[in-house]
Amino acid sequence: MKLFKLTMNIYAKHLISILLTAMMITMFYAMAEKQAILFSLLSGLIYAALCYSAAWRYGTRDARKIQGFYPDRTLPIKASLLAMILPLAMIMLRVFAPDAWAVDLPFMKGETEFFIGGLRIYGTPDFIYRMWQLPLAGFIPSGNIVVYFLVLLIEPIFVFLGYEVGLRRFSIMEYVSAKLVFSQKPSEGKNKKKKREDSFRR
Repeated sequence: MKLFKLTMNIYAKHLISILLTAMMITMFYAMAEKQAILFSLLSGLIYAALCYSAAWRYGTRDARKIQGFYPDRTLPIKASLLAMILPLAMIMLRVFAPDAWAVDLPFMKGETEFFIGGLRIYGTPDFIYRMWQLPLAGFIPSGNIVVYFLVLLIEPIFVFLGYEVGLRRFSIMEYVSAKLVFSQKPSEGKNKKKKREDSFRR
């Protein structure tokens, strides 16, 4: 049950990253078209953070070691493999049946770019795969099957990292916020001291 929930969570986070990337394309169309690598770096960071957070939550739960929660380092690997089913199926269709569900539109036949610079679609399976990997579109050369496979490794890496860090009960946000708070304390102390000196002078 926990495996199913984490897998669905990864799928949900992935869909959210696709929607956010689509929104970013509408807001930063010029960047997406002319600076595809920079655009995909930004959308890719959001995608990686969402994958990380999906597994981090499960890691912190399992670190409690109470009934129903226990560390299982195979969990993020299994969930990531299950989450790969859709893109893997589309790659297989792209290789062995590229004309499946053919749609007679210029951008579906690679005649024009599809919003992001360098992004060309070659058939419906390719379209589904490229939309699934939209946050990383700028890093995936059109038609390069080797890169299509390699990109699938990004999600498992960040899912596994998120789970491992969660098991250690470590939060990046808490760490950063603590650093910011402590970095402000000395300046606050100086301001208070200065106020006291000013009051004595008066």
